[in-house]
Amino acid sequence: ILVRYLGEETDKCSLSGAVSMCNPFNLVIADEDFHKGFNNIYDRALANSLRAIFKKHALLFEGLDGEYDIPKAANAKTVRDFDEGLTREFHLVSGQ
Repeated sequence: ILVRYLGEETDKCSLSGAVSMCNPFNLVIADEDFHKGFNNIYDRALANSLRAIFKKHALLFEGLDGEYDIPKAANAKTVRDFDEGLTREFHLVSGQ
């Protein structure tokens, strides 16, 4: 999101500098690799963290209609589960 913002805003950007590391250039390949070997442990740990943050702010999602799968995000075992439940749908719905 940061890199896209910087690219689109260029001279109008109010930031004087930014750093973005480890950006996947091919999201399909990056997603596939995320589910191999040691990355499985990282995937589950990151999903646990996302789920914990999500649950702290659960009241914000009460009554939220649309394509979101709130239970899937709240019970995500993997980052893909969380993404399918909330993040991906947010960007599809909001047009981002």
